[in-house]
Amino acid sequence: MGSKKHDIKLEAELIDFGFKRKWCSDKSGYWFEKAFKKGDFKLRFTIETDTKLFALDCLVYQYSGSKLASPQYETIKLYPCTLASIKKVFKKYK
Repeated sequence: MGSKKHDIKLEAELIDFGFKRKWCSDKSGYWFEKAFKKGDFKLRFTIETDTKLFALDCLVYQYSGSKLASPQYETIKLYPCTLASIKKVFKKYK
């Protein structure tokens, strides 16, 4: 989502892996996501090919006083954003 160039080859591979392109609400940029479950946890991979961000996020619920706030994703792990790294991590969580 930054101003750097996107890695078109990597983006084609991500689409082959089942990642979906997500756009900012103002269409100023995009990133790739793939959501999945691992046991009781809802997880998601987030990849920004222009900023080289590759993150594993987990859906969490936070309490605000006595009320349950809306769910949101929190980053729990960052990885190197290379095709080899993405394939290795993706295979581990598949």
